Amino acid sequence: MAKYYVTEDKVTKQKTLTTNLKGYELLKTSFLNKDTAFTLEERKALDLKAKLPDKIETLDQQVERCWLQYQKVENNLHRFVYLDNLHDKNQVLFFKLVSKHIKKMVPVIYTPVIGDAVKEFSNDFRRPKGLYVSYDNIDNIDEILESLPSDKIRAMVITDGEGVLGIGDQGIGGIRISIGKCMLYNLSGINPARIMPVVFDVGTNNQELLDSDLYLGRKQKRVSSEEYVAFVDKFLAAVYKKFSHMMVHWEDLGRDNAITMLERYKDKYCSFNDDMQGTGAVAAGALLAAIKASGLSLSDQKIIIYGAGTAGVGIAEQLAVIMQEAGLSIDEINKKFWLLGRNGVIFNDNPKVNKGQLRFARDKSERENFSGDEVGLLELVKTIEPTALLGCSTHTGAFKEDIIRTMAEQVEYPIIFPLSNPTSKAEALPEDLVCWTYGKALIATGSPFEPVKHAGKDYNIAQCNNAFAFPGIGLGAVLVGATKISDNMLSAAAYALAELSPISNGIDKGLLPDLEDLKEVTTKVATTVIEMARKEGLATLNDNIDAMQLVKEKMWEPAYLPVKAE
Repeated sequence: MAKYYVTEDKVTKQKTLTTNLKGYELLKTSFLNKDTAFTLEERKALDLKAKLPDKIETLDQQVERCWLQYQKVENNLHRFVYLDNLHDKNQVLFFKLVSKHIKKMVPVIYTPVIGDAVKEFSNDFRRPKGLYVSYDNIDNIDEILESLPSDKIRAMVITDGEGVLGIGDQGIGGIRISIGKCMLYNLSGINPARIMPVVFDVGTNNQELLDSDLYLGRKQKRVSSEEYVAFVDKFLAAVYKKFSHMMVHWEDLGRDNAITMLERYKDKYCSFNDDMQGTGAVAAGALLAAIKASGLSLSDQKIIIYGAGTAGVGIAEQLAVIMQEAGLSIDEINKKFWLLGRNGVIFNDNPKVNKGQLRFARDKSERENFSGDEVGLLELVKTIEPTALLGCSTHTGAFKEDIIRTMAEQVEYPIIFPLSNPTSKAEALPEDLVCWTYGKALIATGSPFEPVKHAGKDYNIAQCNNAFAFPGIGLGAVLVGATKISDNMLSAAAYALAELSPISNGIDKGLLPDLEDLKEVTTKVATTVIEMARKEGLATLNDNIDAMQLVKEKMWEPAYLPVKAE
């Protein structure tokens, strides 16, 4: 059985990795492998002589070679495959390469390219990563967990593949979403040995997958909601029995299950739903920065959220928490929001309104202010004169020119966030929004976009990338052994992100930091999350250490350690 551990010299602080693996088995173990960077002494001790080229290289030299190789790859899906293979082969080299070229490579290892990779999971499967927990193994969960290194894992990113980005039910292929999120955690400072991607294989309702001979998942329709909840209950009970401290990150669940899991476990376990709470935190951070730039206040806001699924409701919930902290009453807050679904504004007499939407549903009496029962986006904009328009609909091009120009006539600096992923699902293109508002729109998008040229300026387009929020939230929670992730911890993350906004240097600078500043952002967010957890009495570890010092000391960096044989 593979075995390894890290020790640190008390005087020099030099860390050393000790393992029982040797030869080709060591070279095939991605989190231990150094390839051509193994020293002569290591090669002798670890049975690597003649198993590598003679030249001993530095990590930087290896990165340069990989960068040259990467540039020869001709399309994004093939680039994903190249990087995925590198991750399978040598994790330190992978993360060093991606961190050096983060703006080019994060869109490849995660959104928007990850959507295509998820679709192709069963067709191009090469090597397993993570934990595949089938519903058929409901009675064997303890045995499954027993094989994991209990002294190392502190976080799990769990999906069931039902609500992947804008492409829906992808079944077991959703594991690539969990893997991608883990990679972003690692780039932000969580050690790869501390986090585990997980997929619940509870079936799929995607008939194309069920009909495919190559599909690798459970070839049955998804289990019922009652069976699903019982399965998750059993899994989490086993996890928290085995691991003394664990943070669970829920990712891309279906809408109903996402809401159920959030409500069922948020006060019982240290867990959060990134699609709802992570999206809410980063969107709230961008919105707080935009509000400040607009010269208005929270109490002045009238916010339309087009797309009332998990992301849209999550954003509304997080903004509501922030507004309440600012002194607004519950009644005042609820009246700040207008949610639109497929059939227009959501009113409280609609029998299809779910629990998450109900709080923000408008009173049925307000229909009298409009011309018909189904109130569309343009009519709503004309009637209520919103300050902010947020899109979570996956309805391509929904923010049409007449809607945006109307909004621009009503408010000096319209806040417009087309947040749907992938790029092809965006409600509007930034270049159109800048043009239609004469450069006055305060924009954040869900996918990355190049700067927009307008009137002699380059307008940076902020990406509401959840990577600005969830790594800091997760890292902070893990470092202090938080018993739960509270609303106030999420609000602290949003305020931390808003404080880092470059918009104060000019409207063309963008609402959010650059992706290249991911480590700095994570440090700030994690620090504020730790401070809030301590303030609320939710921290169980490291209470006497300065929060920022703790974060900086514990953040993982991709670097090779000296390796010796056990």
